[in-house]
Amino acid sequence: MDRRDARLQATRDHVIPMSRGGTLKIICCLQCNGIKGNMLPGEWIEYMAENPGWWLLTRSERRARRRAKLRVRDVPNEHGDYIRLINRGRRERQGSPPAPPVIVPPELIWS
Repeated sequence: MDRRDARLQATRDHVIPMSRGGTLKIICCLQCNGIKGNMLPGEWIEYMAENPGWWLLTRSERRARRRAKLRVRDVPNEHGDYIRLINRGRRERQGSPPAPPVIVPPELIWS
C-alpha cells in the first residue's frame, strides 16, 4: 500500500461482504477492494487463480471475463451427471410487457 498512489491507499474490506451478511473487516488496498467487490473468500481465491495478473486488468476486461464465466455453467441432469450449458448471449424475456398508462378524462380531475 502506498499513500502517494490513490489506487493503493488503505481501505477497510469486509472479508464476507456486507451484502452477504459479513461484519469482519481487514485492511486492503483500494484497488483490490474494488476488484473483489462482493465476492466471498473462496470466490476471490478462485478469481485470482483463473486470472493471472488480475491486478493489471482494466475494468472492461474484468467485466468481459465475469460475463464469459456466467455464460458457461455445469448443470446436473436427471441422471445426476453434469451437463455444460453455454448461454450464447440471448436473454429470455420474463413476464409480460408493462401495462399501458391510464389516461384519466379531464372531467374526472379535481382541481
